[in-house]
Amino acid sequence: MSGGQARLMALVEKNYTAEQRQKMQQLPRQEELRINAGWDSLFEDIAKLGPDPDTRSAKAQELGKRAHALLKDFSQGDAGIFTSAVAMNRDIARDPDLARLRGQEYWPFIDKVLTDLKLIDRA
Repeated sequence: MSGGQARLMALVEKNYTAEQRQKMQQLPRQEELRINAGWDSLFEDIAKLGPDPDTRSAKAQELGKRAHALLKDFSQGDAGIFTSAVAMNRDIARDPDLARLRGQEYWPFIDKVLTDLKLIDRA
């Protein structure tokens, strides 16, 4: 296991309980693929906004709502998993090596939009 993978697994252990990890493993593969495709599409749309986009624009708020829906789908309606997923993404965004993972460069934008929309609590 590489250093990055080890740090990522440590963050999974830190942010999710054993019960949450077990529940997440029960997510059907087709649902996981659908959610991942949704994130890929969302990241593409955020990239189209250009550098330093206005997080209060109508487009940003629409993208924030899509991110919120994807987080809810991933968490399977479990508020604890939802909160843990937000915390995990914040932790990844703060780690210079892990921040290079797929889509993580967009997490500060997503975090700000979701916070502005009051869909998540401030960090």
